Amino acid sequence: MQKKVKDFDFSMLQEVVEHTAISTEQIVVNPHFALVRQGDASLFRYVLGKNEPLRINDYRLGLVVSGEACARINLMERHVQAGSVVFFAPGSIVQPLAFSENLRIRGFALFGELPFTSKQRPDICLGTVRDFQIPIDAPMQSTLCSMLDTLWLLAKAEPFVASAFRSMVAAYFNMFNHIYTVQRAQNPAPSHQADLFNRFIHLVNAECQAHHNLDYYAAHLYLTPRYLGNVVKRVSGSTAKLWIDRALATEAKIRLKHSDMPVVDIANDLCFSNAAFFCKFFRRMVGCTPLDYRYR
Repeated sequence: MQKKVKDFDFSMLQEVVEHTAISTEQIVVNPHFALVRQGDASLFRYVLGKNEPLRINDYRLGLVVSGEACARINLMERHVQAGSVVFFAPGSIVQPLAFSENLRIRGFALFGELPFTSKQRPDICLGTVRDFQIPIDAPMQSTLCSMLDTLWLLAKAEPFVASAFRSMVAAYFNMFNHIYTVQRAQNPAPSHQADLFNRFIHLVNAECQAHHNLDYYAAHLYLTPRYLGNVVKRVSGSTAKLWIDRALATEAKIRLKHSDMPVVDIANDLCFSNAAFFCKFFRRMVGCTPLDYRYR
């Protein structure tokens, strides 16, 4: 019985290629990286059409060429349109909600090591940035497309020159880092309360599997539970406990859909006192039993 949770990684991408009409002239997938030259509707319909949360444990950097998509990314709902870059760091959870039939994305996924020394890593690879979606102008879109074209040529070249490919990957990451840095400089800093909420959500995404209570997050942020709860409610309109429960339910969904773990093991893995309590929690949050969700 498979107990390891399956991420949206190399092997799952390989399955997608095998089950769709996308050709090897559109995508390269191997254990080290994936390069999408022109992802079309069939690719996204297979991956996104299931409306299930997926965990990404590698770096994904893409450009939306056409169309639009709505997704829940690390608990937050996002609407991404053509002309935007999308970035996911390891540990990101993406749940597709809707996408247009003309959605086209070009992009790159890195399954292996980063092409930087520890001192050279750009800000987006330091662990503090989990995801971003940023509109860019036409010249920058053209630049990124040219960089992806070069990556494609290097990936297909015989012989494959690993050093040249890694240098181009580093340049591609640095361009995304530049886009992120400029966007932050041009936008007003979030208010103190908005910043606290963002830090809370970042922590909940990382720690909800083991910590279900507001007290833990308040202590980690050096706040009282009452103050943190008031800030989260004021900024988001939802209680802090509801955000924690949403993250926990998402973790449960991933295990139910992407592993063969028995329900009792999932309950233990997510630090519930027993399976019955977990099932009651899941039914309250999702509207059905864990097994009904797994097999529907």
